[in-house]
Amino acid sequence: MFLLLRKALNAFFDDKRITITVVCVWFCIVMVIFTWLGIFSTSYMQFGPNKDLAYMGMPLDSWSRWCAVLLFVLISTAINDIAGDAISPWMANCVCDHKNRYIPYSKTTCICISQLWSVYCATMSIASIALVFSQFDLIFFRILVDLLVNQYTTTRFLENKTHNVTLYNTWFEDIEHTPEESTMQEFSVRKSEDTGDDCPGGADDTQQTHEFQLDAKLDAGLKKCTSKDTGHPYNILNTVANAKKIEKQALLTEV
Repeated sequence: MFLLLRKALNAFFDDKRITITVVCVWFCIVMVIFTWLGIFSTSYMQFGPNKDLAYMGMPLDSWSRWCAVLLFVLISTAINDIAGDAISPWMANCVCDHKNRYIPYSKTTCICISQLWSVYCATMSIASIALVFSQFDLIFFRILVDLLVNQYTTTRFLENKTHNVTLYNTWFEDIEHTPEESTMQEFSVRKSEDTGDDCPGGADDTQQTHEFQLDAKLDAGLKKCTSKDTGHPYNILNTVANAKKIEKQALLTEV
């Protein structure tokens, strides 16, 4: 029983199609329950200004006030979504990830971006909380802007992606070895077969193996940095190529 439950949880967590299906089913159940409770007949589901509507203590009892707040919600939502999808993944993958040693800006600039973004998020979270307790029509327009902006940002993320289930699943199957280690092991086996030895050995083999591993790792970095958009901040082929030569020579010197 426990194994079946764990297998089901693993499928729910790993397969994002199952994840979003479960989320949608639960959302439909929630909507049915709240409809039965009569939420659509409450004042919260009204549209437009009314005497009971307020946003952060400010009464929205006229169309001018309601439109002003609506305009703020639309612009703020668009900026928050674009900036959030641009800065948060960049901070996590480029700045905070210990495996990445290169940054596109100076360290001072990265710190300033991080601090300013933290202040902005903390301040704007107050407006987001107030919006939840205002009225559903404002939230409805916010959802529409979310969908439009997320369409753009997700498409931007997917521009240089390729659909390949086999290669994607290797990240779950190959737990003990990284792709670079697996590639190096395959190279060592092939070299052993070519030389007729039982196992690769000697200084020459070690040097060539290190050279092959570094080439494979940095070539992968070059491919990731390639972009048709010449204005893309990660289009740094020359920088990576120079780093490849320097690191390759340093590694061979150590060997």
